[in-house]
Amino acid sequence: MSRSLRVRQPRTADIRRLHEIFESALEPGQRRRAQAILLYAAGLSAVEIARLLEVHAHTIYADLHAFDIYGVTAVAQFINLCSAQILAEKLTIFAPFQNPSPAKT
Repeated sequence: MSRSLRVRQPRTADIRRLHEIFESALEPGQRRRAQAILLYAAGLSAVEIARLLEVHAHTIYADLHAFDIYGVTAVAQFINLCSAQILAEKLTIFAPFQNPSPAKT
């Protein structure tokens, strides 16, 4: 059983803009998010969208909630958020190598 989803339906202008965005060069995550929003506008549930796009349902819920909050710009924001998270992880991993302690003699 799928859970209740309280996300606004995309308006005609949103759908038009998503089609324009979809035609441009997108990262895979951005493309998936645009597809998810368009499929949601077509009347599919989040679980059905997840099956079609072969991703976890939670991913689709996150995409649709981002659309609900940010509108169509959620597609473009996807890559910025992911890049910032990846950068933070890399900085954490490489931090010990930045300032190595002097060798004890």
